[in-house]
Amino acid sequence: MIFFFFAGALLSGGGHTLTPMTIFFPYGMSLGLLLKDTRYEFISDIPFVGQFPLYMVALFFAKGWVRKTILVIAILVTHALAAVMGIAIYDRTRVGVTLAHTSWEVHSNV
Repeated sequence: MIFFFFAGALLSGGGHTLTPMTIFFPYGMSLGLLLKDTRYEFISDIPFVGQFPLYMVALFFAKGWVRKTILVIAILVTHALAAVMGIAIYDRTRVGVTLAHTSWEVHSNV
């Protein structure tokens, strides 16, 4: 977990972008971005810290190679989908859209 944290920090260019951190930690970063500017922002620390330990505990308790293989595929697919959704949330929050600002419609001045 610490390796991914430092890799994400280095790849993010010293904080100029959160895309690598959102890819490595999609659950905590997405929740943190959605709860930004609210008093519940601290809740995002729970999935941020617990994501990889939860993956390891699930793999430890899976019995047999078939179940472990299915679990690894499920973790990879779920993680990839969460990362894609996290990047979409990050793109929206870069322009100032959070739960504190609930207008998610796109307005065009045509």
